[in-house]
Amino acid sequence: MSQDKPGPEESVTDAEILEQIVSSEIPVATSSEIAEQSGISMTAARNRLERLVEKDALKRKDAGSVIIYYPDCYESGF
Repeated sequence: MSQDKPGPEESVTDAEILEQIVSSEIPVATSSEIAEQSGISMTAARNRLERLVEKDALKRKDAGSVIIYYPDCYESGF
């Protein structure tokens, strides 16, 4: 049985996910960090983070084999 199956995606709110990121010492996160902190599966965390990107609440950057998510106030030029 896979540990990466979709879990109870809505057990954590979008606001809670955003708060986890912006309140971090370095406000970036990976889907595995959000999954661990929120108690949801990796798949659910990745889906939620991508949904926040689609809503323009977060930005994403491919960093090798990892995708990092961060608030858009950290885009270059600020």
